[in-house]
Amino acid sequence: HGKVVLGGGEVWRSFGQLRVAKAESAFARRSEAPVSVEESAYNGDSHQIDAEKAPAPWHCRPRQPGDAYQPAGAARPVKLKELFQRARVPSWERLNWPIVLSEDRIVWSRRFGVAQWALAGPDSRHVVEVWDQGE
Repeated sequence: HGKVVLGGGEVWRSFGQLRVAKAESAFARRSEAPVSVEESAYNGDSHQIDAEKAPAPWHCRPRQPGDAYQPAGAARPVKLKELFQRARVPSWERLNWPIVLSEDRIVWSRRFGVAQWALAGPDSRHVVEVWDQGE
């Protein structure tokens, strides 16, 4: 695995896949962004957050080295790097991997879902649904 810069392009190898692109163009890191919140009703979906457990304001940022959280249903907190490896997510997709935070705690991550501590349940009064339109 790794990246090689050749002239004006980059070649990435990850999990037996190759990706070729112009240098920095396809892989530029995005900065933090605010998250808009729309309330919904609880229906048991794993991407629903209890807004009282995870208070606003929320923000979205790309993952950073060392980020870890406990996805709903997981037995323990796990580093995103470990989740990427288990799911065989290529390294170039990890660069801009979105996570949503509340008070600097991870609430949600693309593909891996809502954090156990923030998960909405049948007794939740303020439920927010999160989804990724980029996936």
